[in-house]
Amino acid sequence: MGENSYSAILSSQASIASKVIVDWETEQAKTTPFTFGSNDYEITIPEKAADPVYQSHLAKLGIGLIRVCHAGLSDRWSDPATKTWDKTKIKAGYDASYPQRPTIIQNISGWPQWMKQDGDGLLDPSEYDRYY
Repeated sequence: MGENSYSAILSSQASIASKVIVDWETEQAKTTPFTFGSNDYEITIPEKAADPVYQSHLAKLGIGLIRVCHAGLSDRWSDPATKTWDKTKIKAGYDASYPQRPTIIQNISGWPQWMKQDGDGLLDPSEYDRYY
């Protein structure tokens, strides 16, 4: 089924109406601080991560879960000249961040641009060890 066919099916479906009632006196479920979090990409630039005003505001929010992610993270945290991860820069970013000590989810969404790709645009198997 082509993309246009799928769009046509979705647009032809009738909407569904729902009635929602909120009863603030009756507990239905409990949540935890991990239900809500925040993304952070300032950590990828240690100078920005170290900004005391930024860190103060972040601490005041009391966010218990931080997702470190950025589309260019691999390029920001690696050195194309040496073709290695820049461990000093990564450590500096983490050392400067999160005085409130949240739980951190680290997402490395892709490999650095300098890593070799196969014919299909995927990471070449010869780069697997260097990527990890």
